[in-house]
Amino acid sequence: MPVQESSNHAAVGVQMVRLHDRSDLVDQWASAALQRRVLDCLDEAGHRTVVPAEQVHAACLRAAEFAPFGIRLANALINGDLDLRAMAVPVPLHFLGCGFDSAPQFDGADVHELAFVAGGARRDVPDGVLRTSFLPGLLGNGVRIRRDL
Repeated sequence: MPVQESSNHAAVGVQMVRLHDRSDLVDQWASAALQRRVLDCLDEAGHRTVVPAEQVHAACLRAAEFAPFGIRLANALINGDLDLRAMAVPVPLHFLGCGFDSAPQFDGADVHELAFVAGGARRDVPDGVLRTSFLPGLLGNGVRIRRDL
């Protein structure tokens, strides 16, 4: 299913597309990446959409579909244990204005690039990204990050 451009988000270099519903999240995410856009999970009321950690894991398993733009998610609440231990993620993995209810696990993972960024923190973050992110820790014993953290 094609994703629709967010109507109220002007971009700074990168644009966002709005999540329709959560039934085909990974497909919408891949479609957004092919368009070089960030998938925006802000709902109509201005709240973060809850995204199950299993969906992020599934996207990482399909990372080739997100090349070269990467897996970029904005304004989501990642629910559950995000377990990417010993996983290879050969594309950028960016969480913009996202929150996590538990510490993501990256032990032994090989990640191209990893970002946890709040809106307004960097000039290359699209407008419309929430100005708060929350990460209750990060487990990354032996993680390899090829580019930036």
